Amino acid sequence: MNYKLTLLAVFIMASATIAAQSYTPFEAGGLWSVNNTKYKAVGDTLLNGREYIKVYQQQEKEAFEFNEEQAEYCCAFRNDTLNKRVYFAVPDGINVYNTQGDLIFQTANDTELLFYDFSLEVGLTITCYKWESEGITETHITRKDSISIYTDYFNIYYHFDNSDSVINVNDRSYRRILLTEKTDNKELPKIWIEGIGSISGFQSAPEHIGACPAPTFLLCYSDSNDNVYYSGFDLDADTADCFSLGSGVGIKEHNKTDVTIQLHPNPTKGMIEIKSNNLNIKQIELFDIFGKLLIEKKTNESIVTLDVSPYAKGLYLLRYTLSDDTQQTKKIIRK
Repeated sequence: MNYKLTLLAVFIMASATIAAQSYTPFEAGGLWSVNNTKYKAVGDTLLNGREYIKVYQQQEKEAFEFNEEQAEYCCAFRNDTLNKRVYFAVPDGINVYNTQGDLIFQTANDTELLFYDFSLEVGLTITCYKWESEGITETHITRKDSISIYTDYFNIYYHFDNSDSVINVNDRSYRRILLTEKTDNKELPKIWIEGIGSISGFQSAPEHIGACPAPTFLLCYSDSNDNVYYSGFDLDADTADCFSLGSGVGIKEHNKTDVTIQLHPNPTKGMIEIKSNNLNIKQIELFDIFGKLLIEKKTNESIVTLDVSPYAKGLYLLRYTLSDDTQQTKKIIRK
């Protein structure tokens, strides 16, 4: 009897350990939408006997569906699932610089660089690489158990705790980790999501949310099964097209009906009133800045109230659907 209980206990502990160590790698078929550019992992290739997944990019001036025939080869990535790392290789002749801006070397077709390391423990630092306009730059990344992000656009701070939090998208779970990047004697906050990458986009730029010049944002990511992760940063007239020019935070005029939506008070400590001057409001959805749906409220009124007091101080995204099925997103600040 005790022997059976011992076996059961070992099995439970082993199962818990496996669950705790589970990891979601990048996958073929993944599609990253970053401002007006899409990156898609579309096929396999071999470099130095290792299997990579090729990535193509396409950039347009208006919302579009990715078309491989119109896209250009960008890079290839390799999953090291055992060590929870992602490596990438780029075409020949791209300059690689150190943190002081000195040229280190130029890439060859089989040059492999560390892209992401999700095995990094809190307090430890690694060197990995990111794309910038002039080439590839090495960067020093430190894992944190909490970070704070300041946004110029909204003049508020976000503070994130619990580096191992999980983001659920339909039937899949993605683990989020918090980091900082050391540059010019400053520490810039970063957020990486397993299987997706940086919230600033596929190419792992710093998380300079709201900073100038206009930042890049991961607007959405869809996997090979069409499960879509919406980041909440697509704030133009169509909030579900996974496309945005510029910083992605400018809201265009309503494109069907002359409708004015008023939010009062905003910022708010709790209750907020949403008022439409023309059409009734059909549905209200509240998201955090990671795209997690917090509140969904169906209605058919011109005035709707919402209580945001249960949530932490910071920026939230309110998406409303009007009676003519048009949608728009506005910012709410919980103070």
